Amino acid sequence: MALPRLGLGNVRRLLGPLAFILVTASGCSLINKPDDVNPGNGGSGGAGGGQGGTGATGGAPPACTTNEECASLTTDCTVGECGPEGTCIATNTAADTPCGGAPTGTCDLQNTCDGNGACVENRAPNGTFCADCPAGPGQCGPCMEGVCGDCAGAPATTKTFRSPLSTSGWVLTGDWRVYADAPPPAAYPISQCNDGIDNDGDGLTDYDDDPGCSSATDIYEVDAPGTECSDGVDNDADGVFDYPADPKCESAADDAEVTLTGTHFAHRVLGTDGNRRYPYGLENSREFEASSATSPPTILPEFLTFLSWHVDEGDAYDLKAVEVSTDGVSFQTVAVCLQGGGAPYAFCPPSFGRAADAWDSISLPVPAGLVGQVGYVRFSYNTNDAYGTTEQGWYVDALNFAQDCACAADNECGYLASSCATGSCDTAVGECVPAAQNVDSACDLDVAEECGAPACDDSGWCVANSRPFEGQACASCPEGAEFCDGCMGGTCASCVSKQNFLFPDLTNWTFSGGWGLFDAAPPNSVTPNESLFFPPQHPQLWEEEPMVAPFHAPMLGNDGTRTGAFPYAGESEIVDGTVTTAPTIIPAELRFNSWHQDRGGGDAFTPGDKKTIRVYVDGVATTLLSCDTDETTPFCVAWPAGTNRAAEDWDEIVIEIPDELVGQIGTFEFSYKSDNAGTGWERGWYIDDININGCDQAHPPWLIPQNY
Repeated sequence: MALPRLGLGNVRRLLGPLAFILVTASGCSLINKPDDVNPGNGGSGGAGGGQGGTGATGGAPPACTTNEECASLTTDCTVGECGPEGTCIATNTAADTPCGGAPTGTCDLQNTCDGNGACVENRAPNGTFCADCPAGPGQCGPCMEGVCGDCAGAPATTKTFRSPLSTSGWVLTGDWRVYADAPPPAAYPISQCNDGIDNDGDGLTDYDDDPGCSSATDIYEVDAPGTECSDGVDNDADGVFDYPADPKCESAADDAEVTLTGTHFAHRVLGTDGNRRYPYGLENSREFEASSATSPPTILPEFLTFLSWHVDEGDAYDLKAVEVSTDGVSFQTVAVCLQGGGAPYAFCPPSFGRAADAWDSISLPVPAGLVGQVGYVRFSYNTNDAYGTTEQGWYVDALNFAQDCACAADNECGYLASSCATGSCDTAVGECVPAAQNVDSACDLDVAEECGAPACDDSGWCVANSRPFEGQACASCPEGAEFCDGCMGGTCASCVSKQNFLFPDLTNWTFSGGWGLFDAAPPNSVTPNESLFFPPQHPQLWEEEPMVAPFHAPMLGNDGTRTGAFPYAGESEIVDGTVTTAPTIIPAELRFNSWHQDRGGGDAFTPGDKKTIRVYVDGVATTLLSCDTDETTPFCVAWPAGTNRAAEDWDEIVIEIPDELVGQIGTFEFSYKSDNAGTGWERGWYIDDININGCDQAHPPWLIPQNY
């Protein structure tokens, strides 16, 4: 069946614990919302009655003539004004306008107006981290009823991350957060049977034209054998390969030897997925990451102890460090992984195929001069590259620092109570943890209604349950329904701003005369034994972040007079073809990146390789640009004959569109006509990052952790 469409623009992950705190805090006004009474207007009526009583002679005079006469109605959340009928009225200030006095501490939040004339008291949720207690940082209990108090006794012996409030006070960068699962240790191969490319070179493309495709989601166009389950390679790096040894292979003809689920930990832990990037099922779902997790103020012990779990390239690339500081700014290294090996720490060597319970016990000495002082502990992670889909990241648990105040009984843990859990004291370590209740029942979480079904899980958390909705159509993205591309991670994702041909859905596009998707320009008379591979220059699908991709991503293009033969031995052809897009909303300007190595088409004395761009509305064509009459637009200008153009040397093109067409639905046509077979050095015309058809995106099945 056809793949679901999903662009990856401006995507969010599942809200982490800190976001949970913010959501809870912002919800205070809902708890304290007054009845639907307008107290300001009520006061206005009273004033009006008093003023009316003074009118003993003739008609009743107006209650006011200036705003100053209504100043008694002005409060933090109302403004007294003289209304158009000459009576004082109280106008409510906007919701969330600051009111009341300044906060007295971190647990006492700024009060705000509710939009109905009342000033609402706001406090940090009970259980939120604070450090301004009388005893000082490192010795404070959590916020309780708006006050930061001292720990009543010793801290818990161990810090875990089982509670939704467990990272309160931590500073997390990159992808550091609380995880229930490490990502799947493999990426799902992109379907060759729905990518518009003749991948196996047999002259047939995609399902159901190519007999090597059993469906549109079939991974490879080539017929078995040669699949991942029969190629003699451990493609998913799990220690076993091929059918029947790898349990993920249903037969020798199975296309993909992949792990479809992540590694599920016994309980939630703190960590980062490293160079992996959500959604984990895409070949390009990887990134460079240099990130850290910094603890709140804590009493530094003689030794830092914790559990560590990692699946990555270790000290070959994925470097780690543990550091301490007394001011949170200048850090001293306690342990660091050295590139190339040699560091004596269990979290440094490469590690793959690790079981969920295979944790390393770590003990690191703290510099003597810092022991007993209030300080900070930082975990740092640097992937040094953005390659690989078998890594799963670095995770820590069971810390002997940054602990919560110790508890002795469940009644001390009431601040963890929610629709999904009651507060429970784990007396083995003295830590408050959630005790699950109402498992699988609906709960309240900031998730698009059409993209998730929030419910209580078996660990007492409210989770988005967005996995069944991934890729489904939605209409609640910020830009409006026509610009929504599908559900992702509990949000309705917007279409990408630029069609970059990484994972295009070309179902309603038409191609003729040499047009298609290319990851390289063909060999030519200048370099007959070399194709020119284009660099992965376009932005990441999550919008404007630079991407480092492992492969040369395809471009829309036409190889012109070249036939694609390798190596080049004088083959040439005459082309006259077009590519027509699917219907799209016409913008005010057509923008794209262009690369050409040909005769341009704009020289009347040496015609050849002419290019034309048209837009069609209701079957009527409007020519936006034609190289027949244009000698200045870069792709109309001949490239110097007999020379090769650099792969990264692209032109930025901007073409204005007539006002009467802007906003209408239309199709764009790109035409390429060589007129003759050229002289051998030409390589064609290629286009990328075009600002139309951003919703024409396809994707393979996502690999999403179970806790999403």
